[in-house]
Amino acid sequence: MSNRGFTLLELMVAVAILTMVMGTIFAIGIGFANAAEVQEIKITTTDEARRAFLFLTPILRQASRETINWDEIPGDSITFRAATDVSGNGFAVDENGEIELGPPITIQRDIDDAYEDGITMSQLVLITSDDVRVLANDLQQGDAPNDADDEIPDDVGFWIARRGNGLEVTIRTERQTRRGHVFTTTITEFILPRN
Repeated sequence: MSNRGFTLLELMVAVAILTMVMGTIFAIGIGFANAAEVQEIKITTTDEARRAFLFLTPILRQASRETINWDEIPGDSITFRAATDVSGNGFAVDENGEIELGPPITIQRDIDDAYEDGITMSQLVLITSDDVRVLANDLQQGDAPNDADDEIPDDVGFWIARRGNGLEVTIRTERQTRRGHVFTTTITEFILPRN
């Protein structure tokens, strides 16, 4: 029986095989991490837009058509007054049958930091006379064109256009991966103001 051990050549072959196996495992791990990051970004950007629509849709449905800033639409801001129970009778209609309207509401990007958190162009906010509410974060940050037509510009995060008697609202959110790839989610919904 020999107590010789491994030769240098055998040891080099074993290290080379081990290095290839470890490199393959490392590459697979990096691939899974990148795929997980992309999926997380897609989910987050979609959730931001959906969360905004969950709050935005019911309030825009209550908008009074006469109070909507139609002359500024299409655009990246909307101002209106919503039907609200002002008199406390349980309905948004007074005893004469007239619609009761709440204070003006503006929905736009947080251009002037109305929410006072230091985040501006990437936030969608709802502004009333006494409150500011963040509807979504991670908005795409392009500037709205001055001579807007009905088509949404390519890089605008919030856009409203008139479609028949209603409004077509588009929200685009985006995030960037660690490697610099930008993923954008676009959700568009048609909303018909009822009042």
